[in-house]
Amino acid sequence: MSESGIDFPTDLLQAARRFHQANAELEALDRPRFVEDYPEGVAETEARLRAQMRDLAAALATHPFWDSFSGPARVAARTELKQQAKKALGQPTG
Repeated sequence: MSESGIDFPTDLLQAARRFHQANAELEALDRPRFVEDYPEGVAETEARLRAQMRDLAAALATHPFWDSFSGPARVAARTELKQQAKKALGQPTG
């Protein structure tokens, strides 16, 4: 259970971690301003990471766990999930 008392399902927490890991990998890519100037393989890696993030975002947003929350409680729970996932990866949570 988290500090906030929310016991997130394992699959939801894993998806959040994978989402934030993919985002960190995307941010770390050496991407020049123009696609034509990308080093070999970078465009494919970027497309793969963006697709992975899109799929994970959909899975995160539609997870049945959120049905037990509404209004501000849902926002707080989503924020807590994001912070837990980033903390597990050693990323800043602010």
